[in-house]
Amino acid sequence: MTTIGVDVGGTFTDLVSFDTTTKKITVAKHPTTPAAPERGVLAAVDAAVGAAGLARCEYFVHGTTVGLNALLERRGAAVGLITTEGFRDVLEIRRGDRDDPYDLFWTPPPPLVPRRLRQEVAERVAADGSVVRPLDPAGVRRAAAAFAAEGVGTVAVVLINAYANPAHEHAVLAALRSSGFTGEVSLSHEVSGEYREYERTTTTVVDALVRHRMGPYLHNLDHELRTRGFTGKLLVTRSGGGALTLEEAAKRPFETILSGPVAGATATAHLAHTLGLVPAPAGSVAEPLLPLEGASRAEASGVVTAGVRAGVTAGSTAVVTDPAGSSGLTSGGVGGTPGSADSSVAGADAVPPPGGCRSGVPGVAAGPAEPSGRAAAGGGAGPLGSALAAQPLRDVAAGQGEALGAFSVPHGELPGAMSAVGGQPGVAAGVGRVWSVGEALGLSAAIAADVGGTSFDTALIEDGRLPLLFQGQVTGLPLQCPWVDVRSVGAGGGSVAYVDVGGLLRVGPRSAGAVPGPACYRRGGGEPTVTDAALHLGLILPGHLAGGVDLAPGLAEAALAPLAAPAGLPGTDAVAEGVLRIAAAHMAQAVRGVTVERGVDPRRAALVAFGGAGPLFGCLLADELGLSAVVVPPNAGNFSAAGLIQADLVRSTARTLLRPLSDPTLKEALDLAETLLTRLTAPYGEAAQPEQVISVLHEPVDGPGVSTGGAGRRSGLAGPLSARTASAEPVGGPEGHPRRDGRERPVNAPSAPGEAVRPLREHPPYGEALLDRLWPRTGSGEDLRNSGEHPPAGEAVREVDLDLRHQGQEHTLTVRVAKGESAAEVRAAFTGAYRRAFGHELPGPLEIVTVRATLRVPRARHGGPLPAPPEAGEEREIDVWSFRRRARVRTRAVPRSALTAPEAGPLVVTEPTATTYVDEGFAVRPHPSGVLLITREETT
Repeated sequence: MTTIGVDVGGTFTDLVSFDTTTKKITVAKHPTTPAAPERGVLAAVDAAVGAAGLARCEYFVHGTTVGLNALLERRGAAVGLITTEGFRDVLEIRRGDRDDPYDLFWTPPPPLVPRRLRQEVAERVAADGSVVRPLDPAGVRRAAAAFAAEGVGTVAVVLINAYANPAHEHAVLAALRSSGFTGEVSLSHEVSGEYREYERTTTTVVDALVRHRMGPYLHNLDHELRTRGFTGKLLVTRSGGGALTLEEAAKRPFETILSGPVAGATATAHLAHTLGLVPAPAGSVAEPLLPLEGASRAEASGVVTAGVRAGVTAGSTAVVTDPAGSSGLTSGGVGGTPGSADSSVAGADAVPPPGGCRSGVPGVAAGPAEPSGRAAAGGGAGPLGSALAAQPLRDVAAGQGEALGAFSVPHGELPGAMSAVGGQPGVAAGVGRVWSVGEALGLSAAIAADVGGTSFDTALIEDGRLPLLFQGQVTGLPLQCPWVDVRSVGAGGGSVAYVDVGGLLRVGPRSAGAVPGPACYRRGGGEPTVTDAALHLGLILPGHLAGGVDLAPGLAEAALAPLAAPAGLPGTDAVAEGVLRIAAAHMAQAVRGVTVERGVDPRRAALVAFGGAGPLFGCLLADELGLSAVVVPPNAGNFSAAGLIQADLVRSTARTLLRPLSDPTLKEALDLAETLLTRLTAPYGEAAQPEQVISVLHEPVDGPGVSTGGAGRRSGLAGPLSARTASAEPVGGPEGHPRRDGRERPVNAPSAPGEAVRPLREHPPYGEALLDRLWPRTGSGEDLRNSGEHPPAGEAVREVDLDLRHQGQEHTLTVRVAKGESAAEVRAAFTGAYRRAFGHELPGPLEIVTVRATLRVPRARHGGPLPAPPEAGEEREIDVWSFRRRARVRTRAVPRSALTAPEAGPLVVTEPTATTYVDEGFAVRPHPSGVLLITREETT
């Protein structure tokens, strides 16, 4: 079976197809079709995998910008707003701060809903959930009439404190339906369980705005895929990381606003763990890079690797020897027989490592094989200079196409600098170690650097987790939802260069996009872009480019040349160099936003450069930021799409709970978190309609001082979900409440003919129900989930976070809380986070503000970067611009697959979807994991 990931960018639509059985990788690029993004997606699918490949697809994971574009363009159905009397102008009043306090002419963006479409209704619910003023249904009917007259197609319902008691919002929905409104309706308590009325109102309105486009888009895409033979599951990535099912994405489209950029951060997090740059996140399915224990390490400048003969069996002991002693190349053949203690078997396959490896000792010890057949072989230090001697190493194994370290390779193959390994089905056939980049270079974080056609997206990965925020912002509009902290600037391959009125050369943020694209694309574009500059300087080779584009250097030069005179530059080369340096400066500033502004020194991180143009800027960004290492992953141009197929399935929710921090209130918060996690395990979409579980994801929680009231509610702290039944009187009244899509059905009605209504306690947990849908049991009764191919339900990861602050302060910091922790331990974690963010500590009591619960079902089993597909190409001599020399130099362009030994820059490394530029002063080497590692050369 295969998994397909498709990422829609501003210029190209990227596809990666990964066959979990054969480990075959297929990558493709196709020009994005902005007017109808699904056409570009389907064209990429048709060209790359076809009907036969699509029929074998188990998961189709999609990163899309449809929701973001709908918000940016503010196009779609007219949105109406129903809110509590007195709160009509919340969207215009906003907050008292300004986006740019130094801009005297700054004006806020216009509200998403004009005042004439904002309708008030008489009602009031207090912050504790008690009803202060009953809802007047007549006000809802008047609003419905006004919306009908204005042609409103979707409505946002935001009543004050509805997160504490949603009874009135359900009643508004019922009144809208009875008044004849058949459009989509977004209810604020289903969108956000947090306080702050402006943010909650904006988020709900955004949900209503993008719902009109996102739902039809996803269903149309799903329909078109199924007409081509697709029978698997369509998943959509979330702004907060992970993925949603099609049904959830259509019902909660606001969670997909940053669907596209997050995939690259996800892939970077997986890769950073594989390379030992960050620790493993909780519940990770990837294996870490562990230091080698109990084995000697050569104090030299080479890597000791072992060529292994097929047939090494479990229980063997393999010993790597250095046939030439301390002065010769070492690549000892190992084989061994069961029970053999220290034999070096003659005739074993021995392949010298590329470039030669020298051992400083006559031999390297090896430990006994593990039951899997893997041996703890020792190795020497890698060729990174004397400071990197005694590197931490890890074992790897190959056989039957299984994982080689943390990455997968076809049967019997090893990439790059590793020795050749034979393998037989069922036999552990590989012995060797891969050194950890993080420990070898003294790095402890990774910076994602995704340079696409339209923008540059960056994120900092540390502590093994994505940098998660719980409120994002798009065009000045706050969104209350989990949000990976990805910073974007308009600096991509299509960014347009121009000279301003003061004679300064500038780049972006405007982009030539997919149509017409850069001037060199031969598609009618005439404006100079970053891609034109790179082509003119020789960083990109002329001719065919992935995505069916033929590059024309003459057109690039013709577009750049007119900028020289007005910018006061001596010629086209200077213009092109300036364009790339300015673009790199914009990118570096964005990186500082996720590092320096958060108290993190970027110099302790490796830059992971990907996207079609990311590897071109690796060395420039390293110079701008003072970085020591750049990592170029396999399939660099499609790395975000590769991140899509690694996405876990995630659900999250939050609830405001204002309490002083103490052991009793911490227990109350953790009890609330347990209740929220239980609700996240409720079935959704296919398993049951949301109305059957009475909006279980966002049902208000009773507690001391938070009596929600309303029909069918219990007093006291909410108990487990199993204590409630669907036969309880619904919130909206005894008649039930209607579906949000306009079709009437009582809460306690069967969801299908002949199906009995089950009490809530009979619904299986979310992890179980979800896995039943993703990995169903076979007709013979075999449980595929427990076959080893997929994670069992017990591996669902439950995460609890608390928003905390000092009493009297307004803003919060989020702290991960483990079961059994005391208030003192939570305070210590908060104090550490506070010191890191603000550089000092404060005394005084803390306050709990919000409880956050996340359920994550790991979906992917492969831990490291996906292997690159085979590539064609020949080495050639080229002229390329050196930014160090500020002149053209004669050098080589080398296909990535042919790069088997360290090479000093200047050098161009080509592959099907991206080009890597290595400037003078840097060296590039293949890492056994499949990545390219670019480091600074030592200078004396």
